[in-house]
Parts: sequence; structure tokens; C-alpha cells
Amino acid sequence: MTDLQLLNTLENYLEKGENVALATITKADGSSPGKEGSMMVVTSTGETYGTVGGGAIEKTVTGQAVKCIEAGTGGSFHYGLNTEQGSLGMQCGGDVDVYIRVFQKKPQLWVIGGGHISKSLYQFSEILDFEVEIFEDRQEYASRDRFPKAKKINLGKLEETLPGKETEGETYAVVVTRGHRYDQAAVEYLLEKELRYIGMIGSKNKVKNTLQALREKGVSKERLDRLYAPVGVDLKGPSPEEIALSIMTEMVVIKNKGNLIHLKDE
Repeated sequence: MTDLQLLNTLENYLEKGENVALATITKADGSSPGKEGSMMVVTSTGETYGTVGGGAIEKTVTGQAVKCIEAGTGGSFHYGLNTEQGSLGMQCGGDVDVYIRVFQKKPQLWVIGGGHISKSLYQFSEILDFEVEIFEDRQEYASRDRFPKAKKINLGKLEETLPGKETEGETYAVVVTRGHRYDQAAVEYLLEKELRYIGMIGSKNKVKNTLQALREKGVSKERLDRLYAPVGVDLKGPSPEEIALSIMTEMVVIKNKGNLIHLKDE
């Protein structure tokens, strides 16, 4: 497989919404079977394309690459190939340095609604490298002027645009429509999908009423527990920009498996 074919394979996986890693030998000493510049694409399930030398080194690098994909970050790794204790036990001997780079498809964000908070969410999402889709039934709020770089603007009634929508990789959704009945309908559709995050704006009373209505419609507790509502973290800010920031903060904490604590308190 040529280097170009390898890179095309990597791109194909990303287009399908799958994260992959590229392992490259950056240094090879002794009788290493893999040479400097040798590359291997590794999928999240351990499938490989290309080679970094075969045998024990390839098995070890594949395992490390899968761990890197799971962690979302790569790095440089040194491997001794001889039969000494702590090495890989290969007869060829030598040492190799391998750099593993993780390629991740941009996380997807569905913004349900096209109002002021949605516009601010879109702006923050551009900075934080999310691919954004807007769902809105009003033409004046679903324009390219408001969301110039959105991946897609879905104009139409929610019951037409949301039910058949398929996720592409890691997907987040925030419900910020203009009214309670629209929010409830959107949440009901979203809870049927495999999403990393579902958030809904609203007062505690509104959230309580929405949850009760969904229970009465037969939505299970397990599914309702996936909903972040009221959405966001407590920044005490009333402006659309501050509300959007509180929502994005919650989303990024979940995306990065972080914690909402002051670093000075750690």
C-alpha cells in the first residue's frame, strides 16, 4: 500500500465519522524491520493498514494506537526490539521511535432553534471546532447571514427535519426553540437517538412540566436521565452570549471528561 493510499484510507474513515490513528516510525536504529518514515493506519477496533515492521512491534504499536484513540491524544513512544528483559523479544534487535497521531472527526452540534442564544452558540462552536447544524422552521431565523459557516441549515417543521436525521460520529444537541411545545417535541425526538449530549433550556418549572409530559407519553426514566435540563452551568449571566457560554462550558466538560472545579482548588 502506497503512502497516498494510506492517507486516502485515513480520510475515508474520518468521512464515515470514525476516529483513527496514524503511526509513523520517526527513528530506527540497528536491524529494525521497520524503516524511518514507515506508516500504519490503525482504527479504533485495531484494524491496520500499512506496516511498521510486522511481528511484535506491530502488535504493540497497534495496541498503543487503540489506547491513544480512546484517550483522544497521541504521542511519541520508544521500543527496544531485542531479547533483553523489558524489550519486545525480537531477534532482529535494534530500537525504534514511533509517533502516533490521532485523527478525530469534528464533533457535531445540532442547535434546535435559530434565535439569539442559537446564534451565540454557533459563534462559540466555530471557535471550539464543532461542526454545526441548525434546525429552524422560520425562514428569517434560518438564513446563511445568521449562520454563515454552518454545515447545514435544516429549514422546516421539527417533525419533518429531526426524526429521520442520522448522527455522524460524536454528536451533541441543544434545544433552544421559541416555545415550550417545540422544546418538548424536539427533546422527544432527540432522546430516541444515540447522542453524546442533549441539553434543553428552560426554568426548573418548565423542565419539570416537560419531563412529566414525556413520562406520560411513555418515555422511560433511563432515557429522560440523559437530558441536561436546565441546560448549562451556573454563570449567573442573563445575556444570550453568557447563556451560550454556560451551555458550551457544560458541553466541553462532557466532551473532554473534565471537571467543573477551580484549578486553584485542586
